[in-house]
Amino acid sequence: MKIAKSQVQMLHAPADEQLVDVQPQAGGMRAFVTVKMMTDEGVEGIGVTFAPGLGLSPMAPALK
Repeated sequence: MKIAKSQVQMLHAPADEQLVDVQPQAGGMRAFVTVKMMTDEGVEGIGVTFAPGLGLSPMAPALK
């Protein structure tokens, strides 16, 4: 089984509610990066990571 394709997506959402143990920041944004991997045998998986503010913005281009 080999990785046949990957897709990286950057998402931003308002950080006005607590997410896990990260306290919300009024007017702040939370950045999410998702990575979808597909194999040559049809198996797919999705990974998600986040950080307060826009701290992950440089990560998405690096993953592509």
